[in-house]
Amino acid sequence: MSEVCAGVIVAAGAGMRMHGADKLFSVVAGRPLLAHTVAAFESCEP
Repeated sequence: MSEVCAGVIVAAGAGMRMHGADKLFSVVAGRPLLAHTVAAFESCEP
């Protein structure tokens, strides 16, 4: 039987400190911040 693992990425807010820039798609170390978050989740053991 295969296991199912789910997660919720909480990302809300107006981005006032970033002057309205979309934080999830801001590039950090060559990849969007969201990609780093998803990669960290995918690397976890269920």
